[in-house]
Amino acid sequence: MFAGPVVAALDRQHQRGLFDVHGLLSNEGIDDGLRAAFVVYLVGHHRPIERLLAPTRRDLREEFERGLTGMMEVPVALDVLVQTREELVAEIVGRMPDPHREFLCSIAGGKPKWSLLEVPNVSSLPAVEWRMRKLAQLDEMERSAMVQRVEAALMDKTARGAIRVSTGFRG
Repeated sequence: MFAGPVVAALDRQHQRGLFDVHGLLSNEGIDDGLRAAFVVYLVGHHRPIERLLAPTRRDLREEFERGLTGMMEVPVALDVLVQTREELVAEIVGRMPDPHREFLCSIAGGKPKWSLLEVPNVSSLPAVEWRMRKLAQLDEMERSAMVQRVEAALMDKTARGAIRVSTGFRG
């Protein structure tokens, strides 16, 4: 149920989405089911996979002051939302299991290894089919470059510390 809001929080970095993610991280946390659902939502999203795995950090201050201050029953500070964004990236990307990493690289390469995700019928979901049609339009060099960008996002050290990716996937 939270996979969509997690992807939206990484994509738009809207303060209300980050507030919801703060609640998720403070209470239930991220379990294996949510991780798998996140990967499915990530594959079906309209933005490039690597942009969501390693999002450009937006300045939240103006939007926070304009849109969230005074709206919440439980007040939350801007720095809490900024920290939540970093914790989300560290938790959902930094602790991503190797099979999910390999799956995302296989998707980017246009040769999905569906069994790595262990989600039944994921290949027949409309958003996933859309992504695969778009990838099929790319030539081999473009797909190879995309795999490299996804791998780089999975190994991004700027906000997550050393993250290992061992995809074994090379086009």
